[in-house]
Amino acid sequence: MAGMSARIRRSPFRLSQTAQEEVAGWLFASPWIIGFLGLTAIPMAASLVLSFTNYDMFLTPKWVGVQNYVRLAAQDNLVWHSLKVTTVFALISVPLNLVFGFLLALLLNQNITGLSIWRTIFYLPSVITGISVMILWMLILSPQYGMVNAMLARIGIAGPNWLGSPQWALLSLALMSLWGVGGGVRASTTTPLAPVTLPPAAPARRL
Repeated sequence: MAGMSARIRRSPFRLSQTAQEEVAGWLFASPWIIGFLGLTAIPMAASLVLSFTNYDMFLTPKWVGVQNYVRLAAQDNLVWHSLKVTTVFALISVPLNLVFGFLLALLLNQNITGLSIWRTIFYLPSVITGISVMILWMLILSPQYGMVNAMLARIGIAGPNWLGSPQWALLSLALMSLWGVGGGVRASTTTPLAPVTLPPAAPARRL
């Protein structure tokens, strides 16, 4: 038995502790890696290659170089309009998310009763599926029976068509982007946002 144990210990196929941990780490990460490659990286690379071809999903792709991009920039006016709308949306939604998220993180770090319950409540919207959130906002902002217009009607204000009006749709989408801000600040609430106290500096020594 002792000789057999010695042969097992001397086996060249036995991995070290560090190698075993590395293999285990790659195995645990492999589902995400496979999903990222199959659903994100490879489709993005294929889309980039196909953008330089004339392809209609049925015929063999024909290489046209940058002709698609030239036509996109010179002939399609909707491209520049889309870039303008995207820029305006980012300028509205990003500051709103940063400010609201920071204020929410400060609020959830206060010493109040039921703090864990409040943290859970603010975190829940970030785990609700997109379809449910879309239907919920359509009901809230509906021009006929939406809650927002109903509240405005009580004070004599006729609410607009929030999602159907060119003047209000972009602002409505920016406000809707605040829905899942609680999930983004959840990591901040695990560590109190308190000032860092540095130890006193040691007195300088004379040379």
